[in-house]
Amino acid sequence: MERVAPKVLDRIYNSPLSAYVMSVNRPVSRSGSKEIFVDLVERLSVTFAPTGEVVSARSDGSLVVRNYLIGAPAVGITLSEDAQASDYGSTRASGGITGVLDDFNFHESVHADSFAQDGAIALAPPPGEMIAMNYRTSRLYQLPFHIAAFVDEHSPTKVDIAIQLRTELPHDRHAQNVTVEFPVPKATESVFFEAATGTTEFNQSSCTVTWRAGQLLGGSEHTLRTKVTLSQPCTSSVKKEVGPVNMQFDVPMWNCSHVQIRSVTVEARDAGQAPYRWVRHFTTSTSYLRRLT
Repeated sequence: MERVAPKVLDRIYNSPLSAYVMSVNRPVSRSGSKEIFVDLVERLSVTFAPTGEVVSARSDGSLVVRNYLIGAPAVGITLSEDAQASDYGSTRASGGITGVLDDFNFHESVHADSFAQDGAIALAPPPGEMIAMNYRTSRLYQLPFHIAAFVDEHSPTKVDIAIQLRTELPHDRHAQNVTVEFPVPKATESVFFEAATGTTEFNQSSCTVTWRAGQLLGGSEHTLRTKVTLSQPCTSSVKKEVGPVNMQFDVPMWNCSHVQIRSVTVEARDAGQAPYRWVRHFTTSTSYLRRLT
């Protein structure tokens, strides 16, 4: 099973946004309880053409279980209808996946006999962390960011680069740890930044601009203008040294595939040992790239 990078899991566990999910069959009490965390982590890989059109987009997802329960009780997890399949044995959308999944696989200890009918799996997770399921999908309903980029030559040795970010998240969601990086021509002598959000940095040795935008709210727009002074005229070959633009970000409690954890149930062994269950959805960028040429 593919592992989720530890630094990604650390960001999830430190995120203040978590959803407490209660069973419809019985109440959950904090008193004397232990905990189980069920996280749906999606890693985005997206490439935009110079025109702004999406060239490729996919999400690699993992259902991560972190178990602090006593006695290894049975745990049931149900995913949203978008993640169900008409043929559990198939691993290709053309064969039988009627939801959004292109392919998927389960941990060997997971029982997924009814996954095709109701999206449910059952397992008795060991103490600690395990990945119960991996999946991949190219059916993404809404990308979190649109990137626009403009390169204008104002004089033979002066180039203006404008990077515009439009956050396509719902207004009650936000992206965090947002960072934008792009190379500038090797002949760059100096840069001047204009940005109302975050901090900027120019690395002279690598000729790379870094914009640490921080936390961005859904529905907001942000622009970085970089004024570059060159030591030589800006020829077409020099201009091609600008870009591509690469973004890094995390989005808690949201994903663009619409795969959702619908419920988490734990086998009742002791009325006084009702567990505390946490469900979290988390999206992070593996590669989010806007080409300029």
